[in-house]
Amino acid sequence: MSDSSDNALQRLVHSLEQGALAGALRIGLFCGAVVLVAWIYLSFGFRGLEAAEGIDQAQIAREIARGNGFTTLYIRPLAVAQLKDAGKPIQAKRFPETYHAPLNPYLESLVLLPFKEAWNPPEESDQTYAPADQRIAALAVALFVLSIAVNYFTVKRMFGDKLAAIVAGLITVCVLFWEFTSSGLPQILMVLLFSLVFYAFSRALESRETGGRYGLWLAGIGALFGLLALAHGLTVWIFLGALVYISIAFKPRGLACLIPLAVFAALYAPWIVRNYQVTGTPFGIAWYAEFGSVGNSVTGWMRQSSTDLGSWSFNAFRGKIQSGLVGQLGRIYALLGGNVAAAMFFVSLLHRFRKTEIASFRWAVLLMWGFAAIGMSVAGLPPENNISENQLHVLFIPLMIPFGMAFTLNLWSRLEIEYQWARVAFITMIFVLSGAQLIMGLIPSGARIVWPPYAPRIIQAVGKWMTPGEMVASDMPWAVSWYADRKSLLLPATLQKFNELNDFNELGLPINGLFLTPVTGNLAVSDVKTGEYKAWSAIILRDTDSIKMFPLKFRLDLPPLNQCVFYADSPRWATSAQR
Repeated sequence: MSDSSDNALQRLVHSLEQGALAGALRIGLFCGAVVLVAWIYLSFGFRGLEAAEGIDQAQIAREIARGNGFTTLYIRPLAVAQLKDAGKPIQAKRFPETYHAPLNPYLESLVLLPFKEAWNPPEESDQTYAPADQRIAALAVALFVLSIAVNYFTVKRMFGDKLAAIVAGLITVCVLFWEFTSSGLPQILMVLLFSLVFYAFSRALESRETGGRYGLWLAGIGALFGLLALAHGLTVWIFLGALVYISIAFKPRGLACLIPLAVFAALYAPWIVRNYQVTGTPFGIAWYAEFGSVGNSVTGWMRQSSTDLGSWSFNAFRGKIQSGLVGQLGRIYALLGGNVAAAMFFVSLLHRFRKTEIASFRWAVLLMWGFAAIGMSVAGLPPENNISENQLHVLFIPLMIPFGMAFTLNLWSRLEIEYQWARVAFITMIFVLSGAQLIMGLIPSGARIVWPPYAPRIIQAVGKWMTPGEMVASDMPWAVSWYADRKSLLLPATLQKFNELNDFNELGLPINGLFLTPVTGNLAVSDVKTGEYKAWSAIILRDTDSIKMFPLKFRLDLPPLNQCVFYADSPRWATSAQR
């Protein structure tokens, strides 16, 4: 072998060990590991879309893919009342969506576009979820992988290579992200956008320190927050925190925030104009969700047939905010996905970082998180569930981990333990503590149906018993709209309103079916009789005498364990079986 060949081989070996190829190899191996975890999760841990609002956004995305625009098959009585108040025509065939923000459904529609007819599993398949469910989850996983990459390069720029690799790993093993990928909610898209905000802030702060121009980076921050607001309006609270920080950290003080504010307004204003044109209000029916747990639950407000807010009080609203803040602080570790390094962010505020931009930006993270916590308290955050449409803590995990981990490693270095294996063991312990829930989640369990049962085959059967020119009322209309592909009305607050909508054909379609599930059936009998579903108690409890007075007199109990029930104007299941 010639000397030149020997030199080339030596250079290759050196590059693999220490040079550019070594870094590329490590990144490649890491990406391969993430893809492997994603494949295992989607193949063995995935059970179908799990969040009601996520399923709702999926059916909106399908309507977009069909060319029906931003319309919905899920009709809320409150939305009907709002259209009436605005003097707008009510057309159930193309009912405008005014509850959800548009960005996530439009993005999902791109995934669903090539598969418009493949919503549900084939008859011979033993699959317990719709194929379209998995495609939406795969999109979320792809967005999550992109967010890992964005955070890796941002942290590498601010803190260095080694910490960037650790941070990317800790983000990957955080179970909360993987749970959101199967929810159908826009949080993973928002994580990606907020990670880009992190990058734009880091570049703006670098430019500030070097005396460069940072106006374009501030404009980029405004554009990204505009997209975030189009994914979920609650992120406006985070933007307020960012504006406060920008007005302090960048010169001219107070005026610098006008750049991102103007760009944000330019992106978000068309959505407000659209809502006003459709409903006569800038935020549609979405802002009624802010009154959840004040007089009614969010669903309770959506079931109302009047836009009057007479049943709420200021004291109750104030109490909701106070209890919301206390509740968030009490379970902040769980809301941060049980990630040790993310939780350590709050302790790192006491540490003096040497780099000015790092020391400065942690206060931006704290400000934005504080405003987000207030916003979540206003909108409401379910105390029993870390996966909900208003959960914004998950957005801050990638931003908090670098600060918390940098501080933790700084404390370790002060112990002056010289053994390299001890440092590796310490970091491994942090990974194990942060990723234990993910490991447990990948272990197959017996339950394969998401409860309360989002079982496509059962709901699909209901769809087959109805025609596209009919409606199904339900306590779970989001799932009926998605899996049965039928227009579905949320149970009105009263039987009288149900009869009015049906008898006077106010929606332009007859309501010939009623599908009830454990959403109402699993409530305690006392709660059914005295709670927000009391007007429907006899139907929910299957009182035979009361059903005789109900226009939908024919009943069929459905699995699992006869916990679902279908009422219709005729025994359609028998006719369907004969066909």
